[in-house]
Parts: sequence; C-alpha cells; structure tokens
Amino acid sequence: MKQPFARLYLHLPFCRRKCGYCAFYSVDRHTSDMRQAYLQELNNELASFRGQCRPLRSIFIGGGTPSVLTPDELEELLRLLHMHVH
Repeated sequence: MKQPFARLYLHLPFCRRKCGYCAFYSVDRHTSDMRQAYLQELNNELASFRGQCRPLRSIFIGGGTPSVLTPDELEELLRLLHMHVH
C-alpha cells in the first residue's frame, strides 16, 4: 500500500517567455482556452488521487510563471486544490 503524500508540487506550464536555461516543460504562447483545458485536466488528475493524501504540509506551484493566470484562473486553481487536497 502506498503511503499518503503530504507535499504537492504542481507544475504550471505557462510562462511569459521561455528562459534559455529552463529545462521544465513550458509554453510561452498560451491562450485562455489552453489554460482552461489545463485546469480541467488538473481537476481530473486531483480527483484521481482523492484519499491518497493526508493534510498537506506544503504546496509548491512552479515550473512556469503562475502569475500568468488571470485572477479568475488563479481562484479556480485554488478552489480545485481546496476541494481535492485540503
């Protein structure tokens, strides 16, 4: 049986521009539709792990530039995290 996890790294693949040194997968040409599709798939992924985490000690959001999300998209991201991994 797998141990429940207590830390979460959430890869957000959207950037303002792609840095030459960055090895993470990211895109700098993204649309609202792409970001919405990401949030929907994130919802599906988090739902598939329901019951496999204990109260989280940390959440790291990175890999791209989280501030490229609109306020509504950021609110949705936080709502999904609260709903699935609180």
